[in-house]
Amino acid sequence: MTWLIWITYFILLVSVGLCHLPAPVNVTMVSHNFVHTLKWKPGAESHAGTRYRVEVYNVKQGGGWIPVILCLNISSPTECHLTEEFNETDGRYRAHVQAFTDRVQSNWSTTENEFTPIDQSILDPPELNVTGIDNGLHVKLILPAGKLYNIYKDFTYDLEIYNIGNQKKFSHPIKGLEETITHLEPDRKYCIRVKISSVKSRHWSKEYCASTSTVIKKEASATAGLLCTLIFLGVIAVACILFRQVYFPKNSIPEVLRTSSRAVPP
Repeated sequence: MTWLIWITYFILLVSVGLCHLPAPVNVTMVSHNFVHTLKWKPGAESHAGTRYRVEVYNVKQGGGWIPVILCLNISSPTECHLTEEFNETDGRYRAHVQAFTDRVQSNWSTTENEFTPIDQSILDPPELNVTGIDNGLHVKLILPAGKLYNIYKDFTYDLEIYNIGNQKKFSHPIKGLEETITHLEPDRKYCIRVKISSVKSRHWSKEYCASTSTVIKKEASATAGLLCTLIFLGVIAVACILFRQVYFPKNSIPEVLRTSSRAVPP
């Protein structure tokens, strides 16, 4: 009788093991430029034909877990795009995923932490347009197009300016889309890179380089301007002299004096 009990117990254990479906593992959010993707891996010894479904939760709004319509029957790849569901940049969200087959389902596997897009999405820094001026550089930020433009235009940025000549660096904050940096060394090549300073997830852009104008060019321009002015004044002076000689000869006598001289006898 004892052996029958043990056999029954063993069959129960086997049946429970066969009906168990491993939960997904390594459930993580990956986000780049506010494009959000939930990714995971199948649990160990997952059954062939296992599928997955995803639900999301808005921490601010509450109201329970909401199924993601496009992610209710996923087989491969094991990921779900959540950009539309996580559409508030300062929102707080969670997501979980469950494995299932036609007969069994796993426990839910939830993201370890809340997801806040503005803090956790990896944002590319803007591009730069850098041009040299007499004693500095003019910097213009080139922002991404589309819906990201309205987000990026409200950010604050840090510029790192590198003097190629003396290899010195300094930082310069910028609020807005353009900035003129003055009091730089003339005839120097500078390289500038930018990062977003008003969000947590930030990194530097590539370097953009330009040179300031030279003092020689500035002095040459001033000399050329002075020379042109002197030539112009000289032309005016010559014209005045010629005009005087033509219309007011040096030896000419006024008509009244000529008449008087003829009336007086010798």
